[in-house]
Formats: sequence, structure tokens, C-alpha cells
Amino acid sequence: MKITEVPEEYKIYDVHMSNKDTFSINGQQKAILMKSKDAFVELRDGAIINKNFIVDVTLNRKETRDNVLENRPKLLEQQI
Repeated sequence: MKITEVPEEYKIYDVHMSNKDTFSINGQQKAILMKSKDAFVELRDGAIINKNFIVDVTLNRKETRDNVLENRPKLLEQQI
């Protein structure tokens, strides 16, 4: 499976902040973060991010690959 074929819920992104902190989120959380009109967004783990201090959001290929391998049976069911 190519990375472009992986559903967003299984992709893992790294959110890099201006203070050098990094948060790992999945594709669904990234969509919520980007669509939010509020400056502060609470993640599922309870972390609160101020969107004004996000430097960049990058796809973590290694974590995504590991997540896909871990959830392989679910992905195969979705493709059928």
C-alpha cells in the first residue's frame, strides 16, 4: 500500500511548535486542528495547542508505516 492510499485516520503527523515541542497526532486530529477557528485546540490526550505557535506539520512516515502494519487487518477489511 502506498502512503497516498493510507486513510487519514491511520496517518501519523508531527506538529512542531515554535518552542521546539513536538506533538504526534493522527490525520483526523490534524483535520480538526486545521479546521478549528479557535486559537486553542485540545487534543485527545489532553494537550492544548495554540495554533498561532505551530511552525509546521509533517507526515511521520515511520510512525505511519508502523501504525498501518499494526492495523493491517482493519485496513484489509476496509478495502473489500
